[in-house]
Amino acid sequence: MSVSEATQLNSSAEEGKPLRVNEWGTNGMWMLCLIMALLALLTLWSAVRGNSEAVASAIAFSLFSVLCGRIAMLGLVVKDDGVMVRTFWRTFDMTWGEVEDFELRGTVFRTSLRVKRADGKVIGAQGLAARTATEKQRAQLILDELRQRLLERQH
Repeated sequence: MSVSEATQLNSSAEEGKPLRVNEWGTNGMWMLCLIMALLALLTLWSAVRGNSEAVASAIAFSLFSVLCGRIAMLGLVVKDDGVMVRTFWRTFDMTWGEVEDFELRGTVFRTSLRVKRADGKVIGAQGLAARTATEKQRAQLILDELRQRLLERQH
């Protein structure tokens, strides 16, 4: 991993953006979210103009747009006072004192980052799923960076 990529990791962590091993999935979900929102507006406009059957479609497109937006925000965000993990159903906001360790877990096909809390619970950061060798290498760099920050905050 080059120095510029490591610097990029540091700056993205400080900006409060979710850490990623690959931006394609996130960008694709935001694009799909936008398309679904536009379709929802178009079908809602059709419903307002008298097409009562378009209401159900407008609701479905709206819900799907919200779902895509939530998926695009999944992941781990590094903050000054701790980390925030956005899962599909919940957001966990933890101080550095509540975090025991970070780990990479998974299979041959998919590796993802997990946060081990001091109370024994483990939370998976779905936005950091690594599939290719390059993504797994970047995930390892992110893991090393997170462990370094945790050590700095604990001492």
